[in-house]
Amino acid sequence: MEERVKVSSRNEFYIGYKKMPGRLRMFSLAVALVLLLASSGLAFGLYLAQKPPPATRLVNAPVMGGIFQADPYPMLHIAPTAEDPDGGTVLMHRPGKHGVAAAKARELDGKPVQVGGAFFTRDGTRFLQVGLRGAGQLRLADTEEVDPSTWVAFEPEPLGHFRLKGKIVDHKCFLGGMIPGQGKTHRGCAEYCLASGVPPMFASFRPDGSLVSYVLAGPDGKALGPEALKYVSAPIEIEGDVERVGDLLVFKIELGSVQRL
Repeated sequence: MEERVKVSSRNEFYIGYKKMPGRLRMFSLAVALVLLLASSGLAFGLYLAQKPPPATRLVNAPVMGGIFQADPYPMLHIAPTAEDPDGGTVLMHRPGKHGVAAAKARELDGKPVQVGGAFFTRDGTRFLQVGLRGAGQLRLADTEEVDPSTWVAFEPEPLGHFRLKGKIVDHKCFLGGMIPGQGKTHRGCAEYCLASGVPPMFASFRPDGSLVSYVLAGPDGKALGPEALKYVSAPIEIEGDVERVGDLLVFKIELGSVQRL
């Protein structure tokens, strides 16, 4: 005689096409709530662990004049004015992930120019994002507007031979063109910027945490080649000669001296 198995109504068995039993539904909601709270707490903890973004200042730059220099990277030797009697030097980029076009740089090298745009500044170091149209465009100086006869380029001042620790970054994003503009999370973007003509920068920090930034160049004072890309964002120690050009420190390095830290 076949024996029948009695199924108690208290045994809650869930079948997907039927309504979920009450106790199982409450258990699932409790698990979901715990997971939601845990993931929210983890996200908040990761947020608190992040370093605050660097203090970056963006201001519109008036149309200014100066001597254009193509090597190692496009820069402007800003002519003195009543507001800025000492002038200065500043690296230049186009909007987006682009340096000044090579053909344009060669055409203007050593000549008086006018340009406007916007200054990005971080820890006393700045760059000029040049305008794309109107008076802000990079162009030869108009002698009917200005007298460039007294404009001069700063002469390099040798400071010595140094071995420094720091990281190779792209000048534009690190100084505020993007946040975060540093670290492993930014490496891909930095490599793209550098390959597109944005100048490489060596970011070194003093014991008190303050930034010292160097424009990186080869030992001949020319732009670094693509072989430098493999060191982007990695902590390294590197050797070379440092010279001051106006406001900028230029670090003329030999990539063969690089040591990963």
